[in-house]
Amino acid sequence: EPAVAEHMEFKTKVRTNFEAAMETKVDLIISLTSILVSAGEQFEDSMALRKNGNNSRGNRAKLSWRARLKLANAVLKAGLNGRRPRAGDMWDPKGIIGWGVDTPVFRDRVKDYWGVAPREIYACTEGGVMGVQSKGANGMVFNPYMNFLEFLPASEVARLEADPTYAAQTQLLCEVAPGEKYEVVISSYYGMPFVRYRLGHQIRFLQPSGVESLPEFEFLGRSDDRLDIAGFTRIDEKTMWQAVQDTGLPIGSWTARTENRNGKPILHLYAEADDAITQADAEDRLHMALRAEDDFYCDLEDMLGIRPLEITLLPSGTWDRYYDNRLRRGLELHYLVPPRMNSSEDDVSELVNLAR
Repeated sequence: EPAVAEHMEFKTKVRTNFEAAMETKVDLIISLTSILVSAGEQFEDSMALRKNGNNSRGNRAKLSWRARLKLANAVLKAGLNGRRPRAGDMWDPKGIIGWGVDTPVFRDRVKDYWGVAPREIYACTEGGVMGVQSKGANGMVFNPYMNFLEFLPASEVARLEADPTYAAQTQLLCEVAPGEKYEVVISSYYGMPFVRYRLGHQIRFLQPSGVESLPEFEFLGRSDDRLDIAGFTRIDEKTMWQAVQDTGLPIGSWTARTENRNGKPILHLYAEADDAITQADAEDRLHMALRAEDDFYCDLEDMLGIRPLEITLLPSGTWDRYYDNRLRRGLELHYLVPPRMNSSEDDVSELVNLAR
């Protein structure tokens, strides 16, 4: 019941939904793709325990006769196809709608677990459902019925950040170029205060797939200073600062960014520190500090089994060498130090090279 679900914690709500779905038929799943990957992994682990006889009698007793029948059918279906049972055999969805910046990364894994590749959507509170992916398309296309759309090129965003008084020039959908990055600007067709409103979302237009006549795009994440991790949490600079301080370690300058490695999200902190600090100790302390600061960061580990944090320790003086190196190249003040949040691949590569 919606009234009951409203007061459930997130983890309990997800588990209850899957349990209810074991009793009924599922036609469509709408979910964060990272949740679907985690659920698929947990289902495989559960089936492995059941096969090895390690599943407790209590857990077996929790299954109703309907759920047991569906489970038996799932095992039979997998056996006839010569493979292990997967979540898709149990719930058998006709379609999956996924969202989250990591949806393209997890798409193949979701298909392996659930038998259906997720179709991506682009949505937000301010603009509603703004984009959808059609069958066979590489990316999404914009919904023309919700907002008047403008696109701020990445080069214009950089100029605007350097000079807030600059009159940035937007482009229309018919003017964008494949391969280029833009920030989305909306004017709502349905009132509210959203007129030429910058969402802070960064997208990139793709080469035409031939499936859609409209320009296709992919969502890259937020263009502000928050770190988006698996769609679960967006950590801001204040939270990172507090967590670094709470470690009690003498960490100097630092920069943080999100990365993907082998299909898993990584929160990577590059930090100056003296030789007395070990990487393992720094990672353990910062991980616990982030758990204390951000409840949704806790869910990454408690729900999905993901511990996304990685730290690269750099010797003292690395930031000074970075500054001097860029100063010699004649760069403006804004570019003499790496950004604290969402540093680029070039930024961190330069830091690592200077530390050698």
